[in-house]
Amino acid sequence: MPNGLNTFLTGLKIIGDVSKWSEKALADGKVTIVEAIDLAEKIASALGVRLELDIPGMQPVESDDDKTEATEEVEKTKRSWE
Repeated sequence: MPNGLNTFLTGLKIIGDVSKWSEKALADGKVTIVEAIDLAEKIASALGVRLELDIPGMQPVESDDDKTEATEEVEKTKRSWE
């Protein structure tokens, strides 16, 4: 698919996700942190990027993906004689 068309369709998907999310927020009159994170996950997924939450005062927690990336990096640096 051409890049411009792909970008356009990704934008439409994000607009649709935000629209559904905002309808629910308006219907129940609140936004919970779980709902906000769910929306952020959908947007990150549509964009093809990883979601990272930086909360002041909280220690970062490594995800399984982080551990896998670290292992892959070590394996890349090993020499054939090791």
